[in-house]
Amino acid sequence: MLSVSELNAQAKALLETSFSFVEVEGEISKFRIQSTSGHWYFTIKDASAAIDCAMFKFNAARINFIPSVGDKLIVSGKVSLYAPTGAYQIQVSNIRKSGEGELEAAFAALKDKLSKEGLFDAAHKKQLPKFAQSIAIITSAGSAAQADMLRTAQNRFALCKIDLYNALVQGEGAPASIISALRAADAKGYDAIVIARGGGSREDLWCFNDEALARAIYAAKTPVISAVGHEIDFSISDFVADHRSLTPTAAMIDLLPDICAIFQSLDGVSDAFDRLIKDKISSAQNVL
Repeated sequence: MLSVSELNAQAKALLETSFSFVEVEGEISKFRIQSTSGHWYFTIKDASAAIDCAMFKFNAARINFIPSVGDKLIVSGKVSLYAPTGAYQIQVSNIRKSGEGELEAAFAALKDKLSKEGLFDAAHKKQLPKFAQSIAIITSAGSAAQADMLRTAQNRFALCKIDLYNALVQGEGAPASIISALRAADAKGYDAIVIARGGGSREDLWCFNDEALARAIYAAKTPVISAVGHEIDFSISDFVADHRSLTPTAAMIDLLPDICAIFQSLDGVSDAFDRLIKDKISSAQNVL
């Protein structure tokens, strides 16, 4: 009978003996650099499978570029197993580019196509309302993005009515789900619609690069804000929407006025009015 540790140790030895050197081509995803060690951790995938990779700092230091999600690479190294968790992975010794990743190519092609059709033209962008009375938020119900947006909206301008339209924001069914919610909200006459999702990998955010969704955003009568991912994330929905916000929270800041600033402005107007009246009375007294 084997213990878990013994089984993992034997599996590790078998993998490293049988696959002491491999070259694997795939598209990179979920890339990160460990902040303290400097090691690289990422996943490479093709259409039907994926494998985790680890590249230690001393090997990574020899690479003259930082891989990005969507890059198509050829990685070389040995197949191993991380015994504490039983995770099967490639311990990468070298990386080289094999051409533009499929995701990046698809993104660039669709962006170019829609741009030539005029879907991104500034002339078609609708202005955001100065004082929105009602807005629709399309996102996943119960998500961190929803919570952040509602909290920010409450702090800035609680007078605005906000309705949530629950939609899938990841996976194959997400574009159709978002389009359905968008069309329902567009028919209600809101002052603005916000399509939002928090950060994630390029694959996680890929549904916002859907052509049908882009055309639905373009066709909407209501001003649409695209607030997807983080500042560095760009999607087709960002280009076709009437306004792009850097994050879901930023969408509320871009759309809603700051009630504190309004109060201060009103105080300033009131003070100016008081001074004007006093000046008028003083001037009349002098004439008298």
